[in-house]
Amino acid sequence: MKSRSCLPIGSLNERAGISEKHHRADQELKKKVLKLEFCLQEARSQTRKLQRMGERRDKALKELRDQLAAKQPSPPPISEKHNFWETSGFKIVVSMSMLILVMFEEVYFISIKTAKAP
Repeated sequence: MKSRSCLPIGSLNERAGISEKHHRADQELKKKVLKLEFCLQEARSQTRKLQRMGERRDKALKELRDQLAAKQPSPPPISEKHNFWETSGFKIVVSMSMLILVMFEEVYFISIKTAKAP
């Protein structure tokens, strides 16, 4: 008896070729996955390294701030601060405001006198 195959022989060769292509593509994909995993590990390593550098920088900045705060004199208590009403800037503003009010008052009275005069 003759064995019959459902597929022609050419079709088996084509399937074997396709299978080989799939195998090569699979191997290439596996290589790419390994490369990407390596890159991911490197990126994580660099991230950890940068985080440690940032933590050291923050710690150094805190130490410098603490040193600077220790060297600067502490602000005087509130009772020793100058009163706002006694500052020279406030006195100048009040003086200029009073001068302007007096000038407007004079202009106002002069305009009333000239309006009443025949």
